[in-house]
Amino acid sequence: MDLVDMAVQAIDGTKLQANASKDRTYAAKGLQRLLERTDIVIEELEKQNEAGDDPPPIHLPEKLRQAQVLRTEVKTAIERLAAESTLERINITDNDAKL
Repeated sequence: MDLVDMAVQAIDGTKLQANASKDRTYAAKGLQRLLERTDIVIEELEKQNEAGDDPPPIHLPEKLRQAQVLRTEVKTAIERLAAESTLERINITDNDAKL
């Protein structure tokens, strides 16, 4: 009866709400400012670690680890914005989220 043809594909266009904060959506200039502030915080935390007479910690301090993770996320977002000319803003939490 030829009722089923595997050549047809359909996309329904369903929109889903993103699980990302508007506060973590940045344009290129905002990402640069965030990267600069993150670098400053990392430098300050490293100076605090070096200033004391205590032996170096076995594990990276939590604040410093979080700052380094944020710096990596920001650098990745900057590279993605530069690579994709259609994007004006990008969300650090969810790359697919759009305003």
